[in-house]
Amino acid sequence: MLKIAISEQYDIFAKVRLADLVSVNKGVSREVWGKSFNKIKAKHIDFILCEKSTSKILCAIELDDQSHSKIKRQERDEFVTKVLSIVALPFVRFDVTRTYQSDAVKASYYS
Repeated sequence: MLKIAISEQYDIFAKVRLADLVSVNKGVSREVWGKSFNKIKAKHIDFILCEKSTSKILCAIELDDQSHSKIKRQERDEFVTKVLSIVALPFVRFDVTRTYQSDAVKASYYS
């Protein structure tokens, strides 16, 4: 549905590591850097939308299934949302459903 919702000028990448999207600030101690990196290295974003011509990252997309109602997952989601906000990367969340309307998906990205 995501491919249908966006035009051909975009690429979609799935299951991208958060550590491949953001980096820990340089200039902090090795200990702080290590702890910070450990917080992002094993987290993934469901989809990343990029411009085909430049590979510029335009948007992160997350699908929320039932696991997102658990406290640990909500803490993870809050952390990821905060990190992506700090780097000013647009972030769209969708509840998992059996079907999606391409117009609704497109409107979420372009809003």
